[in-house]
Order: sequence, then C-alpha cells, then structure tokens
Amino acid sequence: MMRRGFSAAALLVAASAIRQNLENAQATRDVIRGEYGSYELGRKLGSGAYGVVYLATERDSGRRVVAKIIDIATPESQFSFHTERHVWQHMQSCAGYPHPNIIRHFEVLKLSSRQGVVIMELASGGALSDLLYDGVSAEGALRGKRTAEGDALITDERAAKEIFSQLAAGVQWLAQCGVSHKDLKPDNVMLSRPLSEGGVLKIIDFGLAMVLQDMDPGSDANMYYNLASKVDVRSNPVGARTFDDFAVGMMLAEIGTGVPPFFNPDYDYFSEKEGNLQKEKGILYILQDRKACAKGDAGIWFPKRDLATGKIAVKAAVKEVVGRSLYYLQNHRHFAYASAVENGIGNTQLLRSSWLYNSESAMALLQSLLQWREEQRADPRALLSSAWLADLPAAPAVHEPEVHSHVPAGPPATERLTTAAPEPEPETEAAQEVTMCKMPYKERGPPSVCKVKHFSHEDCWVQIRCRGSSPKLMQMAQSFGAQDVPGCYNCEVLSR
Repeated sequence: MMRRGFSAAALLVAASAIRQNLENAQATRDVIRGEYGSYELGRKLGSGAYGVVYLATERDSGRRVVAKIIDIATPESQFSFHTERHVWQHMQSCAGYPHPNIIRHFEVLKLSSRQGVVIMELASGGALSDLLYDGVSAEGALRGKRTAEGDALITDERAAKEIFSQLAAGVQWLAQCGVSHKDLKPDNVMLSRPLSEGGVLKIIDFGLAMVLQDMDPGSDANMYYNLASKVDVRSNPVGARTFDDFAVGMMLAEIGTGVPPFFNPDYDYFSEKEGNLQKEKGILYILQDRKACAKGDAGIWFPKRDLATGKIAVKAAVKEVVGRSLYYLQNHRHFAYASAVENGIGNTQLLRSSWLYNSESAMALLQSLLQWREEQRADPRALLSSAWLADLPAAPAVHEPEVHSHVPAGPPATERLTTAAPEPEPETEAAQEVTMCKMPYKERGPPSVCKVKHFSHEDCWVQIRCRGSSPKLMQMAQSFGAQDVPGCYNCEVLSR
C-alpha cells in the first residue's frame, strides 16, 4: 500500500511538472519578452544538439530574426549557452562590432532554469556546406553530391577567393578581438541570403569559443576540423591565438578540392551515397595507408598530424584529391586507378585548371594554416594580408538597417567620472595623434542614455556615433567609471 501511494504521489508530481513545462513551452513558442524587445516566434527552422531554431519577428520593428531556444538542463548545454552569452558580451567591446562576417546577436537571455534563448540576425541563404554540397555536412553524407557552385569553385579562382576572403575577414576580426571560435566548419558559416543575390558569409555558433583574456581553454573543440581538441591559453598563448588556423585551412582545401577533408570511404559512413563524391577521399586520408584509414573517426588525429608535420606533403594530397574531382567533372565517372595523378590518362592536363594546386600564394597560405608548430602558422590577425588575398579590392561597406545596440555592464565603477562636453571632431591628422581609450564600451541602459566606460588610466578619446549623426571623437576622463555623453541617444561605440 505504501509503495502504491508513493507511486501515485510521484505520478501526480510528474504530471504537474509536465503540465507546467508544456505551459512554459507554449508561452516560449508564442512570444519571448527580452530586455530590449519582444519577439513573436514563427515556424521552426531546424534543431541541433541543444535546442531548436525558430524564425521570429521583433514586434516593435517588424524585423525578422532567429530565435535559438536552448535546453540548458544539462551541464554541457548550460556551459554552451553561457559561453555564447559571454563571447557576445565580449565582442561588443571590440572595435568594428558588429562585423559584417560575424552573425549579429541582439539578445542572449536565460528564460528559466531549463531554457535559454539566443536572438540573432536572420541568415536565410543557407550554410556554406549547402553552397558546396547537396546533403553533406560534418555530421555525414545523405546524398554525397557536390553542387554546381561547388564544382565551379574548384576551377574559378576569383570566385573561390571572394568567398574565402569573407571567411578570412571574419576569422581575422575574431582574432583581433581575442576570440578563438574552436568550431569553424562549413556548417557554422551561413550566408545572409543566396550567393546569387549578393549573400554575405556570417560565422555563427559560439558555444565552444574561448575569450583569450579569460585564460580559460573552455570546452573541447570539434573533432574533424581542428588539429587539437583543446589548448591551454596560460601555457601556450600563441597556440590559443592560432587555434582556428587548421580549421580555416581545412575549409580552404575543401573549397579548392571539392571534397570534405575527412572523407574516408570504406572505413566510416561518409561518401557512400551515389553522386560525384561517392568513394572519394579528402586530403586527410588520400595518401594514408590502409592501416591508418582503418582507424576511422577514432584515429583522425594521426592523419591531421602527418599533414601538419609534413610527413605527408600538403601539395601532394591536394594534387591527388583535386585530380580525381577534375576527372569526374570532365568524364562524369569516377577515377578507376590507385593514383589520379600518376596512372591517369590526361590528368596532368586537368590539373592545370586547379587554382589551389597551381597558385604558389594559395598553396603557401594553405600550408601556413596547417602548420604543426604554432610559431610557423599564419597569424589569424592578418589573414587578409596574405599574398593570395592581398590583390582583392577592398570589400564595400555593408550597411545594415539600424537596430538596437546593447553592451553588457562592465566592472563596478571605482569612482564617478566628471561629464565632459562634446569636443569638436579633430581632423584626420590630429586624430592619429590622440590617445585612444582602451576597450571602451557602452554601459547597458535605455537607448535615451549614453554612458561609456573604458579601461585607460589616463584621459583618452573614444569614437562614438549617436543616432542620426556621423561618428565623432569624444574625450573621456581618467578612471573606470561610466561617463555620460550629453545629447546622445541610441549611441554606438566604434573604437576600442
């Protein structure tokens, strides 16, 4: 009897909890009331490891946004949510925020003890993996087909350079901001709209990222695209800064060869489907022996090490993979020989159309990204200065509609700053001589109030844009407190 009574009580408690969760879930699906606006949820766009993504509408402006509802009931998902929120807060203090090649966050809210939500700009053009392939991602291959755009990028150097330069620009800005993404892959690079309509690449998903100044390596990185799963920023600051290099190199190779680098047919579930990727190997496995290939996912670190240390030459691996891709493009059938380069009739001629194989500057960039030793890797803070990308014309400014901008509260003020009257905007020559404030940012508050904080121990200058006006240099007094900017609303801090 006691056992039956306990079970009945437990069932009642469970039923009540389920009912409450359903009510909360329904409320969440309808409207999310954030600190800076309310968002009405629409159709479901997809789901991931920790939550569900919805199309949403910001009620005040009518702007379409994305709401990622995250289940934070487990330690892993909670850590991912808090990491994304912390990185978003940190990025807002960096010069050039929001960057056109980084997804823009509007709010990151904890709705309850079990749910969080990330409100961000809508990128409706699909992922980079969708541009390159049909049904292929880092999780597997559903159909194993490269798209027409993916085919064209193997031989069209200009188009490949324009796409990769946007990825490089985003990674460079993150590095200058002191952020390592740690989960870069084509699935985590979205297009603002279809490429044919002028879509711009946007790096998304900062749930595994680390802020270098925290001196905390955070969680493990993704398995396929990074050379290591973790690096201790305290003992290896250079390795932490260049952590994303290997992933960036993998994507450069992927764009130039047309095959995901980790494809290893017969020993895992990748590229078994019919299509132009069937049975194709990526650069990590193309020159590995049978024993190394047979280890599959569990042994993927060894092919990465061999490529990074030069045991297997990067150019030789690229030559084999792109040779097979070019053969399929011309003959519409897969290469039948062990070596696409040495045994294939006509493949030497085909290889002349591969920009990645023939361009010395592209190959040099790829090799510098895949280096084993940190000090020999490309500096991610200067990717756009590489010889291969240096001849690209400057990208046009991306003008986005005005949106609410919010910056996290900083450290407690140690003393109150005196209010400084707005200074006349100096000429360009004078602006270059002034002392700019260290890491200035707008203190969280209503749009009608503009309070700016900074971390300089002396009087300094900060560049601020008020709504409806051009950017101006404003003088800030010494200390860490917040300083009012009179007559300025909806302000945005532009300089660091």
